[in-house]
Amino acid sequence: MITHKTTYLISFIATCIINTSTLAQTDTLNDCINYAYANRSELQKQENAHSRYKKQQTYAKYNLLPTLQAEADHRFVKDNYYYSSVDGYLADESYQLGQLSLSGKLDLFSGGATLNNIKQSKLLLAKNKSDIQVIQNSIKLEVIQIYFSVLLAKENIEVVKNALTITKQQIETVTIYVEEGKQSKVDLLELEDQSEKENSELISAQKEYDQAIIKLKQAINFKEEALEVEDVLQDWSISAIDADSIYLTAISFLPEFEQIRYDSLYWNYAIKQVKAGYLPYLSTSFSLSTGYQNNDIDLTGGTIDRSYKTSKQLDDNFSQQLGISLVIPLYSRHQVKQQIIEKEQQLQDISVDKAQLYQDIYFEIEQLCNTTVRCQENYKTIEKRLEYCSEIYEMRKEQFQHGVLSITDYLIAENKRKNVELLLTYEKYNLLLNLKLIDHYLGK
Repeated sequence: MITHKTTYLISFIATCIINTSTLAQTDTLNDCINYAYANRSELQKQENAHSRYKKQQTYAKYNLLPTLQAEADHRFVKDNYYYSSVDGYLADESYQLGQLSLSGKLDLFSGGATLNNIKQSKLLLAKNKSDIQVIQNSIKLEVIQIYFSVLLAKENIEVVKNALTITKQQIETVTIYVEEGKQSKVDLLELEDQSEKENSELISAQKEYDQAIIKLKQAINFKEEALEVEDVLQDWSISAIDADSIYLTAISFLPEFEQIRYDSLYWNYAIKQVKAGYLPYLSTSFSLSTGYQNNDIDLTGGTIDRSYKTSKQLDDNFSQQLGISLVIPLYSRHQVKQQIIEKEQQLQDISVDKAQLYQDIYFEIEQLCNTTVRCQENYKTIEKRLEYCSEIYEMRKEQFQHGVLSITDYLIAENKRKNVELLLTYEKYNLLLNLKLIDHYLGK
């Protein structure tokens, strides 16, 4: 349990343009996540496993029922016999032999192995639901991070486009000044070089956007050729972040903890099932059978009716058997003990994993909260820098147009404003991503 309480206060309200992916007339982040849920192979495999575990649970209950077995045997025989004691009588015989039987077995006591097997099958079915939720969480986090990288890349394109537009406007203005002899052609060449540089930056920004789109398509297993991106107005607001509160909320619903709980129960039942090998085994068996043959011999050479009468055979002509079997294990060369040790080791490993999971989740949330606070502080600082750089740029622009400022100083001001705007865009989406991850740990 956390012994210290660290409260991070954030007062951040931002309204920004969010670019979302359109999937068959949908354009939200949740649509992308749901599309991934429906198409990722990991979840499809788990759905198949759910159906299999459900059947296994039913089959495990069948072990409480007796086993039944029916047998039927019918043979046609043709024999030749020579009887020397009867004046060399030679018998040419054709007859039938047959047997019908019904047998069964019922386990009365197996040390609880059957019941533990049923409980294990129920746990596997319940644990499968947690496994699905764990995979969904992993997919959700993956899609969120890639999705925001798409948003960042998209807005970076707009920033570079705006800078390129401004440069082209300056080229048009300076071209007129050069023709009128008011400005040097060197200034025009510097601006044209700046334009080509920003064209290259635009190509790089478009490349980053294309790569981000490809990664998003891969993350959601989008099979269509094109993934449309639209702009949606989204309001983001948060008043306070409490790391301890987020942690306590997260451990109350995250499926990873439920998954470990099911693993612990499963191996406990597995140990009980192995320990059943120390206990006696009691079962009962029964059988019902009837046999027939029509190979009587007439040594006088007469005729015998060898036809088989079904009604006569099945008319109260059955052998019956009922038995009880008790097996008491005395010595098994410590095989049961070895299996118990192996499964207890599994149980101990699960306890270690559980303790480590609590620590990992706490430190991850603590780091996330700390990063979010620093992002907000840095965002506000860069926002002020952009205001100053924009004001400086407008002043430098006016000075340049009046011929009192060199092209070099003007380009420095323009590049500085553009770079700060790109930095602010990065910090904004980094902050929004962290806020979205916090929402995830809050179960939103």
